Amino acid sequence: MMILGVFLSIFCYQKVKTDDGIVDEVQLCIEGNEHIKLYKTNGILYAFIPSGIDLGDVAISCPKNCMYIDGIKAASGDTLGDLKLSFGNSYSLLFKHNKYEFKVLQSENVSTLFISNATGNFEEVLSDKKHREPVRVNLKDKNGNQLYTDVADICGRGNTTWNLDKKPFNLYFENNVSLLGLEESKKYCLLANGYDESNLRDKLVYDFAKEVEDNWTPGCEYVDLYINGEYYGLYLLSESVQVSENKIDISPDSGYWYSMSIPSRVASLDDYVVTDDGRIVEVKYAGDDSSILLEHLNELETSLKNDGAAELIDTDSWVRTYLINEIFANTDICSLYFYWDAADVANKIYAGPQWDYDNALGNAACNKVKQPSTAQISGQLSRFTNYGNSWFGELADSPEFEEKYREVYKSEYRSILDDIIENRIDDLSNSIEKASYCNSVRWSGMFTAMGHNDSAGDIKQYLSERVDFLDSMWVDDEKWHSIRINRGAGASYVFFSIKEGECIAEMPDGNTLGVGNIAYFIDENTGVEFSPNEIINEDRCLKAVFAEETQAKATGHHIPVMKLICYMTGFLFFIALAYLATMDRRIHIGQQV
Repeated sequence: MMILGVFLSIFCYQKVKTDDGIVDEVQLCIEGNEHIKLYKTNGILYAFIPSGIDLGDVAISCPKNCMYIDGIKAASGDTLGDLKLSFGNSYSLLFKHNKYEFKVLQSENVSTLFISNATGNFEEVLSDKKHREPVRVNLKDKNGNQLYTDVADICGRGNTTWNLDKKPFNLYFENNVSLLGLEESKKYCLLANGYDESNLRDKLVYDFAKEVEDNWTPGCEYVDLYINGEYYGLYLLSESVQVSENKIDISPDSGYWYSMSIPSRVASLDDYVVTDDGRIVEVKYAGDDSSILLEHLNELETSLKNDGAAELIDTDSWVRTYLINEIFANTDICSLYFYWDAADVANKIYAGPQWDYDNALGNAACNKVKQPSTAQISGQLSRFTNYGNSWFGELADSPEFEEKYREVYKSEYRSILDDIIENRIDDLSNSIEKASYCNSVRWSGMFTAMGHNDSAGDIKQYLSERVDFLDSMWVDDEKWHSIRINRGAGASYVFFSIKEGECIAEMPDGNTLGVGNIAYFIDENTGVEFSPNEIINEDRCLKAVFAEETQAKATGHHIPVMKLICYMTGFLFFIALAYLATMDRRIHIGQQV
């Protein structure tokens, strides 16, 4: 029996191993010598076909010729069209031993970028963000036509996004190239939209910024990315933010390009300065002397406190950057870009270019409360204390600055926002519907773990409510107050706004805030219990008190009973060990005597 068991175990192991090997070897070949691998998830095998490719042009390569689709043998050279397959339908796919559900999905209206390296193994790039290696790049348009092929270098990019399963990348070309109509550049970014399953936010905001700003803003276009034949999902191919004549135009000797940063990222920064107010500023590009930049930033912060910043900043770029981040409720305002040229006659600090809006439009914890809208940035100064960018919060309270951004909002931005809400979100969502669906299937586990799935309808509703809120403040001159909620240790603050003279109709519960069962709220400054019936006439800072805390106080136990028992048991065990050690020492001494 033992011998039979061993034999059966070996047999079963070989069976699984053999089938997995066959699945890995199956490839779908399209014109231009590109190949596509099957992708397996939840027991289903998927074939992700690029936009514009006809099934009659997708040939099967199955070296072992042991593949059956709905009972029909599929030999190498057969096309998916020959087998009369259709997109989206489920088929039975049988190999030597195992049977799988099989689906063929196709993208639409999106260009395709094929990347491959010499070894066919991409693990070094995926495991080390700074690892850079050469790849072959092949770009097809949304109709499947060949656009561009060349060699380039690739490496990882991003901060928190690099830690996701779907990773972003940078591409480096030897010469300036224009891809998909974007400006010529040697460097491009492949943005993964790893936090944004809708794939809409960055594209919507970048396109809006390009329309309303005079200074350079990165352009971007969607691409489906394949790496060594494996479908990696829907990406944004974007112009990179960098110093050059057609982007950030500053002098190599006297120019500075920088961004705000936060304490948790200091260890990963190559170059940074800390202002007298404690602001961490990452230096992206520096002239001859970084000390000049620090001196200038300290001067800026002093001027902001004394309403004298107009002499140091390019007001128009700051107004437009503030509005874009305010309108689209960007929670990453703590890491915006700025640049300054010490030799420039104007000697002004410019805000921009725009970058990184995947955590905008309600797609972050501190913007999940939507009653009636998230708080204005100027009402979130406490959020940025010793953390990130307080500059805009201080500047937004300046009467002169407020007058300018209100005017730009009403005269230039308001009609465009109506068009975005009424038309552009739906148009963009519809154009990438199939590509975005393929992406969601490919990365279903990652997005499920995040616990949210924003649709175009969700984003439209959020922006519509946001614009109504801003209209109330900036057009109708109604007064609102910021409500800041402390969700407990380790959790970021949540903000929302209440109109002056009104009460909070319904406090957010623990589920909305992503925490435990909340018993009530207290005023964080006074410790007094807060009543939702209180009339709001000023900004308030509230702290959640959890049900388990109130129960502990009611029973007189601030430590849960089970934890107390564990502590007491450990203490008694320690006493026992100490006693035994003492007795053993006494016996040992007695034996020596």
